Amino acid sequence: MNKKGLKLLIATLAIVIGTKQVHASSVSISPSQSSITKGNIVKITVRVNSDGGIYTIGGSASCSGAGASGGTDLHFEDLNTSAKSKTFSFNIKPTTTGTITCTTSNVSIRELSKESEYALNNASTTINVVEPAKVTPKEYDSNNNLKSLTIDGQSIEPAFNKDTTEYKLSLDQSVEKINVQASAESGKASVSGTGEKTLSQGENTIEIKVTAENGNEKVYKIIVTVEDKHPISVKIGKNTYTVVKKNNNLIDKLENYEEVTIKIDDQDVIAYKNNKTNVLLVILKDKENKLAYYTYNEQTKKYEEYHYIKVGNITLQILPSKTPEKYLKDTLKIQNQTIDYYKISKKNKIGLIYGTNIKTGNTGYYVYDTEEETLSRYYNPEVKVYKQELKQLKEYTMITIGVIAFLSIIVIICSLQKEKKKKHLKTM
Repeated sequence: MNKKGLKLLIATLAIVIGTKQVHASSVSISPSQSSITKGNIVKITVRVNSDGGIYTIGGSASCSGAGASGGTDLHFEDLNTSAKSKTFSFNIKPTTTGTITCTTSNVSIRELSKESEYALNNASTTINVVEPAKVTPKEYDSNNNLKSLTIDGQSIEPAFNKDTTEYKLSLDQSVEKINVQASAESGKASVSGTGEKTLSQGENTIEIKVTAENGNEKVYKIIVTVEDKHPISVKIGKNTYTVVKKNNNLIDKLENYEEVTIKIDDQDVIAYKNNKTNVLLVILKDKENKLAYYTYNEQTKKYEEYHYIKVGNITLQILPSKTPEKYLKDTLKIQNQTIDYYKISKKNKIGLIYGTNIKTGNTGYYVYDTEEETLSRYYNPEVKVYKQELKQLKEYTMITIGVIAFLSIIVIICSLQKEKKKKHLKTM
């Protein structure tokens, strides 16, 4: 190697060694993503490194561009630590497309081995901001037509057409159940309302719903009329009802009632009897085909709507009552019913309900708490004392009557004896 080459090698080594000494401490700035979508948040991290322990750090970092701005102070001071790195971070959110430039400024550091602060070379980075990728919306199938609609062994009128949404079917009263089958024209649509259907006498409306992939719904109706050749009509007030002879689980059965068969107008009717209360229930249907329980008196042939509530373990049949003394009559909406409710004052949250516990047969007032939604049997000490006093009064009255009767008998006997003596003296 000639002298010129040797000199060049020595100079190069000196530069390398000097660079390592100069850059023993450094600062860097980097984003969590180098390319982001407009409107998204990106995290910026600044890191200060040192081969020796860091006593203090000063300076700042900031970003600008693409509608984003933000930054942070690079401040650190701890004379009791020998940490060799320290990180700072902040978030920015671009509002337009373009380029974000992030830089550090006036970064200085004091190391464990240095007596004074010295400046570090600034660092920078860029972030590319782009528009969100355009998403082509998926096209959903809108077909909500039926392909077929059948009832096993029966013919509907008119004949099925996907554009006809209402059909009629008349059946004999002996038919209790039918099986409805339907399929959608589109394989992406769903069908509900099919299967076995229990019928009652009169009109039965069956709805078949077709839901397209896009959510559009279409309802097909089948009005099935079960003809009752000998209907039992009932007039209650201004309304006319029809007695349901066969229940077939059309409405929920009540607890503590057993199914029995009774005669109404010489026809068999399914009824429900409570052996504790002797209450007899039948099912009536109104003109809108709504079913409800009614009490039925076999002697008077009278019907009354059956009202009841179930709270906890108590099922209470609601009965009419006179307003108790010192109470105000009000109404209470509970379990989709409006019933009589008796309270001490309008603002009171606790009141009385009159009825019969269908499990025990006890009839009387029950306390209902509208806030706690609890029901319990009403106990009135005053009533009990009054009953005891009344009982005692009756006992005293009976004793008094007995004493008076006894004394009266003695008086009569004495009078008879005197009269007898007088007659005897006259005859002598």
